[in-house]
Amino acid sequence: MTAALLEAHDLCAMANGRDLVQAVSLSVAAGDRLAIIGPNGAGKTTLVRMLSGMLRPSSGEVKLTGRRLDRISAAERALHMAVVGQTDQPDPRLAVIDYV
Repeated sequence: MTAALLEAHDLCAMANGRDLVQAVSLSVAAGDRLAIIGPNGAGKTTLVRMLSGMLRPSSGEVKLTGRRLDRISAAERALHMAVVGQTDQPDPRLAVIDYV
């Protein structure tokens, strides 16, 4: 069995007293691919933000290479993961290969 690179255990997110994400757990190993699908308003973006460390979960935890994500600096996280949002606008002077 391959060790997980990214793990989430019982992730929850709330805003204004409303549950946005409830008890999500997952494990992603080297070479795995992950797709997050669902209808508008299902919490997909919130989940990605928690998995990438951009948003702290209201409960649960995320681990990257076995370490809690909230204890890893943004610079160190960037060595292991990157998130490109659907509305990101890279600098037009940047070559595609450099952006990727």
